[in-house]
Amino acid sequence: MPTKKSKSTKKNVSKRAVKTEETVQENETVQEAKKPSALRKVTKKQLGIFVALVAIIAVLYAAKSYILVATVNGEPISRFEVVGKLEKQYGKSIMTSIVTQKLLAQEANKRHITVSDKEVNDEIKRISDSFAARGQKLNDLMKAQGVTRADLVSQIKLQKSVEKMFAKDIKVTDEDVAKFVEQNKAQIPTGMSEAEVKKEAYEQLRQDALNEKTQTLIQTLNKNAKINYFIKY
Repeated sequence: MPTKKSKSTKKNVSKRAVKTEETVQENETVQEAKKPSALRKVTKKQLGIFVALVAIIAVLYAAKSYILVATVNGEPISRFEVVGKLEKQYGKSIMTSIVTQKLLAQEANKRHITVSDKEVNDEIKRISDSFAARGQKLNDLMKAQGVTRADLVSQIKLQKSVEKMFAKDIKVTDEDVAKFVEQNKAQIPTGMSEAEVKKEAYEQLRQDALNEKTQTLIQTLNKNAKINYFIKY
């Protein structure tokens, strides 16, 4: 007849065996969980592709206005088509204008000519007041022509720089003004005072002389500059 001690020992052995079996099963379960499943790999790959597609669609939608400019009965008109026609029609003149601006700006920098913000703002005010006197607003005219304030500032700086280049070379005498007024009296608007007429004549003569000297300078700069054209219009 087995003693109480032997029964107790058998129970403890049995419990340890059960616990060992449970531990083994848990370890196997953990190992199985650690093994990468084929389904999990496919899911991650598909998720990556889906995210990439969503990102591409979002970018294309955001850039829609940069690619398409219009549709006609569902047929698209691309920005490239519009730009291509503009380049074909106006490319040469625009390129020439940009090259000229670059040459004049470089020459102004070479001569250490600068234009202050005050000079620019004063000129903008003068132009604005001039249009206001005729019942027009500068901002409205700029918007209609697609000119931004940055464009206007750039144009004024270049114009002022050129004026400073030839400030000492342009001379307009009273005799020049009187002769101009006499030759153009038929075109003088009625209601202008003599002082206003003389001022307009002086500015016109000064601008004509400035344009003449600027054209001569541009020809010289073009001749001496190293310009590489990669596209011929």
